[in-house]
Amino acid sequence: MDQEEMTFQDAVEILGITDLENLNEENLDRLRKKARKRWHPDRVSYMNSEETINRYKLKFQSIDDAIDCISAYLSGEIHQHDSHSRSYDASPQEEPEEIQRRNAPNMQNVLRQVWETIKKQGYKRTNEKIMVYEGCSLKDALNSDIEDKIPEFCMTAFFSGIFLILISFIFTFIVGAFFVSGASPQFKDFLSRTADIIFVIIFYLHIFSCFIVALPISRFWLPSSIFSFVSIFVNISHNFFVICAPYIRIGSPLGIFIIILTVLINVFTFLILRPIYFIIGEIIGEYTVGKLYRKGVFYAGLADWYIEELLNTDVSKMDSTALRHLGELYGEMKEMFENKGF
Repeated sequence: MDQEEMTFQDAVEILGITDLENLNEENLDRLRKKARKRWHPDRVSYMNSEETINRYKLKFQSIDDAIDCISAYLSGEIHQHDSHSRSYDASPQEEPEEIQRRNAPNMQNVLRQVWETIKKQGYKRTNEKIMVYEGCSLKDALNSDIEDKIPEFCMTAFFSGIFLILISFIFTFIVGAFFVSGASPQFKDFLSRTADIIFVIIFYLHIFSCFIVALPISRFWLPSSIFSFVSIFVNISHNFFVICAPYIRIGSPLGIFIIILTVLINVFTFLILRPIYFIIGEIIGEYTVGKLYRKGVFYAGLADWYIEELLNTDVSKMDSTALRHLGELYGEMKEMFENKGF
């Protein structure tokens, strides 16, 4: 019988306990379900980070040990101050794995027969929003903006966009004058006013877009739809600069202007923007931004997709954690299939 050591502090961290004074045995089942949702490896699988996925797997597999540790604490078997040096047996309450594996096919069969009814009736169903990305510190987000040269990017886009709008306006004026040369004065005046309004709108949208994207970590606090819209103006303007830059001679007036402008942008960024970012990061750097949530459907504390995985996975390929969850799900749904005569 294996002995597993779980410190009291580890158990509190895994279960996310924030109130020890009101903690009792009745809370343990709720804490177990909450921890399963928080530490399930599937939540971080999209990150393609083996270190992060392994960390979540370890936490997920330690949930039941953490529950046992807290239960021992509540019963007085261990104490908060000496839990670091104590070990306890986490397995007495569990069935041996070989028995769980032998019973698993029958449990799968019974659960598969009532699964559609469970979903239809919403038995022990909850709709919850779960966190799929824990975000990052504000300091790290600001450093990322600097490393990605977001301020320089936006300032370059600002000036190249103005140049693009000016060229477009002149081209439109020349072409328009050629094609409407025989039109009435009223029609010419209408087209001229319309073109002026369109270019003014584009000009101010361009200024607003470059400004808003350049603000610190705008990708986090700005609504995604607005950020996507303003990014269009910024990207078009910057791409225009990238396309034209190779064809501009360094010794030409325009080339000299671009060199001076580039120097000014870098000086402004290093002397003003970077210090501002650094100060903000130092003051409120531990504040977390960028948390991502998604809605999930749970039955008896397990996600619907995970239940279907448990019901359809070959028992011989299940690990001890999956077998334990299958048994717990069977126990949670016992009332349902007892009423159906199984």
